[in-house]
Amino acid sequence: MLQKIVRSTIIDAPIERVWAVLRDFNSHDQWHDAVETSRIEGGERSDQVGCVRSFTLRDGNRIREQLLTLSDTEHKSTYCIVEATVPLQRYVATVALKPVTDGSRTFWHWESTFATPPGRERELREMVAHDVYETGFENLRATNSQLAEAGGNNGILARTVDGGANWFTVGVTTPADIRDASFPSQNTGFALDTAGGVFKTVNGGSSWSNLDTGASANPKALLALDANRILLVGPKGLRISTNGGNSFKTVKSKAVKGKPLDDIEVASGALIAFGNKQIAVSKDKGKTWKKVKGPKKQELNDVDFLGASKGYALADTGELFKTSNGGDKWKVVKALGTDAGTGISFSSASSGYVSVDRFGNQSAGYVFRTKDGGKTWQPQLIAPDSVEVRDEHATGFAISPFTDEAGFFATTTGGQAGDKSKLTLDVAKKKSSKAQKKVKVLGKLSPPEGGEQIVVSSRKSADSNWKNDTLTAASNGKFTAKFKVKKNKELFVVAQWSGDDNRAGTGTKVLTLTR
Repeated sequence: MLQKIVRSTIIDAPIERVWAVLRDFNSHDQWHDAVETSRIEGGERSDQVGCVRSFTLRDGNRIREQLLTLSDTEHKSTYCIVEATVPLQRYVATVALKPVTDGSRTFWHWESTFATPPGRERELREMVAHDVYETGFENLRATNSQLAEAGGNNGILARTVDGGANWFTVGVTTPADIRDASFPSQNTGFALDTAGGVFKTVNGGSSWSNLDTGASANPKALLALDANRILLVGPKGLRISTNGGNSFKTVKSKAVKGKPLDDIEVASGALIAFGNKQIAVSKDKGKTWKKVKGPKKQELNDVDFLGASKGYALADTGELFKTSNGGDKWKVVKALGTDAGTGISFSSASSGYVSVDRFGNQSAGYVFRTKDGGKTWQPQLIAPDSVEVRDEHATGFAISPFTDEAGFFATTTGGQAGDKSKLTLDVAKKKSSKAQKKVKVLGKLSPPEGGEQIVVSSRKSADSNWKNDTLTAASNGKFTAKFKVKKNKELFVVAQWSGDDNRAGTGTKVLTLTR
């Protein structure tokens, strides 16, 4: 009688990133703890249907498996055991992925059927279910949130494979600075330098080969969806390779062809390419593209989508916008409290970061974090210099200019440090019925110690610029501010505090003042 095992999980990473790992039939020794070494027999490609992987487990068992089917469209593969010292007979397994639309996450389904020697059914079912599938889920989940790269000077590329606990550098074979890098798996990666050179490694950066892109101008960014599919961005349009970088061709879709583009990102089940006046979406891995409307009369500094519909855009004015219908309508995120934003990164519609180079009267590398879709923002001081921020679900990364190891930061707690604190704002009750041009606002920080520097920010409804004032909280945590509000006009006010050694920072919801 055939046994059947079915397991599934959610991975906090886009489907393209998970599939880039799983479609490589020889990648499991990089992410599964049970696998010691693995190789593809006969020198065949690891995504070639019919190829055989021969691998050794850490317990000494040896297995040969054959890839039966592979579909990049369905994100699905099947394979079988050809020969093994483990007593699994007629073993056939299927891996299938589906995008989770609520955030850039992936549903992973893994099942198999097999026969066992009499009396060992339960033992081998538990081995496959726990030691293979459930352990594999946890191993890949950790791997996907722990890979990050940062370009540096003179061909130096910094990498982490353990969520930022340790960083190491690899040397790309170029004297120019590294502008961008993309690693679809731990060993296979691509790098772009400021001179327009594109380089490939298949051994984690130990050695590199120079790729001929055929581009007449220097690209601004690159993205590797997997070991074979690579996209080059800008300065005008896109170029794509489907053979591991051996050749590139221009993407001919009108939405991107000849358009000024700066960067590209993976969203759940989609790709987003953008420039300061352009946004385009692809749902077929970059083959065809469709124009996305941006916020009206805005030039863009950064864009981050969570799929084809939900996304955020940071304008060069510092205003943050969000959409839930693919760009048909954009709304201003009123509670940000700053126009000093330099970049954005979101892992879901509710959770994300904005990198900021100024908070109140202090210029430094801050990030603002939200857990409620932008209703409130928590300021966090990261470094003396401005930082780039990346929200990779389980891990957040902040990277300052490439100088030394102090420039690399990571968090698995959303940057939360210390006890929880709370800020509130309320309009003071008027003492007379006379018309008043100024509105008095009462604020409170709790728990208080006294002397905390609270940044209170205000912005007119028709203006994109925030005015910041730093107020000192009294020993009871209270502070007061007054604002001039024009008749029949709105004024938005927020208060924020970056925390101290014992208490975490916090921010208020936006308070709308009218008169």
